[in-house]
Amino acid sequence: MQAPVEYQQRFAHIQEDHRRTYVSMVSFLDDQLRNITDTMKALGMWDNTLMILSSDNGGYVGDFDGDCNTTSGGTEGSDVGHGTACFNGEAGANNFPLRGGKYSNFEGGIRVNAFVSGGYLPAEVRGTQLQGIIHVADWYGTLCKLAGVSSHDQWAAQSGLPPPDSVDVWPMIVGTNLTSPRETILVTKDVLIRGPWKYIRGNTKMIESAWGGKDYSTPYT
Repeated sequence: MQAPVEYQQRFAHIQEDHRRTYVSMVSFLDDQLRNITDTMKALGMWDNTLMILSSDNGGYVGDFDGDCNTTSGGTEGSDVGHGTACFNGEAGANNFPLRGGKYSNFEGGIRVNAFVSGGYLPAEVRGTQLQGIIHVADWYGTLCKLAGVSSHDQWAAQSGLPPPDSVDVWPMIVGTNLTSPRETILVTKDVLIRGPWKYIRGNTKMIESAWGGKDYSTPYT
């Protein structure tokens, strides 16, 4: 894990190397989204744009599996002088108030942040929050409906496969219906979510079961 030095300097008050590097990377990503947004606005494309960002899983909260190294000085193109780099690739997250993290079937591992933006989004719902459940696969059915094409997979049907498990969540996003059409999510063969309930088969191994705290330095993070 590594971020440009100027982003690391923004968070110099964070003493733990993995955490400081992690939030620096997230800050860098935020700025790149702003750059994309500003460019699309400058080109007159933003009003017809629908931007969707959805995380793939919760942040990693396990033990550090690798050290961090800090260098200074160096020249352009050099491997040194880029501040702090951490070598495990996964550390420094905090999913508070959810339990667990990446690789876990607890909510901290599978319940993630997402947002929809862009000029195509009705003005009255911009900046609002939704609590309805959405599976990442539902973007397929939603975008097919918006594009005016069928989500039916003819080849799959001819092969005897079931139809795509993807529902149109656009009515919920724009406020037409605040109840999500998605009721069930099969997380794994041992974990099923149905409405407000989660079924976990007996003797299923549940890893990364710790809770974080409001501050990253809490002992259970």
